[in-house]
Amino acid sequence: MDRKFSALLGMVMPPLAFVHGKEAANDTHSSLAIHRSRFLFFLLSLLILVFGLSVNSHGVGLAFEDLLEEGGLVFQPPTDFKKKPLHGAFSGFDQRLMHEDGTELLLLVRPLSRIEINYDDPHSAAPEPNSVYSMVFHAYLGRLSTRSNTPTREYSEEQANALFNADWAAAAIFDLTGPLAEEKKQGLLLAIHKDNKADVYCLFLFDDPQKETIDKGIAALSFSK
Repeated sequence: MDRKFSALLGMVMPPLAFVHGKEAANDTHSSLAIHRSRFLFFLLSLLILVFGLSVNSHGVGLAFEDLLEEGGLVFQPPTDFKKKPLHGAFSGFDQRLMHEDGTELLLLVRPLSRIEINYDDPHSAAPEPNSVYSMVFHAYLGRLSTRSNTPTREYSEEQANALFNADWAAAAIFDLTGPLAEEKKQGLLLAIHKDNKADVYCLFLFDDPQKETIDKGIAALSFSK
């Protein structure tokens, strides 16, 4: 992982045993996790090309509050953030907030009950929504990041549960590409997943990451107990 992005992730994420541990077994765990993520992203791309797999989310355009309710989520608007209109490069998101220091927080909530996976291979069953969260996370990174293999970190199961009441969570920091790059230089994408509930994507945009601001945004959203 590049030192710059590793340092930034370390600034906004809790310590991860397999990243910061000193034992060789932890280094092996980290390496295997990275290779697994890359393999899954490759597999998703292959499925799209060969079998015509696509992931659709019905209900896009619903009120943000309705999506939260369907996904079993609790949202406490972070202090010093103000709601902003969704237009232009921001039109595909469900909520947009801006901190007074210029940091933006964009939210996507995808209740699993509304996700439909189109899969045309007659020889095997289609993946189910509870199994594609990591692949979709990497697919989003592929659209947002200037890099094709953006470094990522996964929270441990204990951390994901304690912080978000989630079954899985991961994050990545990267240089932005595409329309959002006209707004800010860098992004941090946080993804959280809870089985049979929802996938949630929190995208922070900034030129200079502010730990206190990002911490407020990260703490704003979680699955209900």
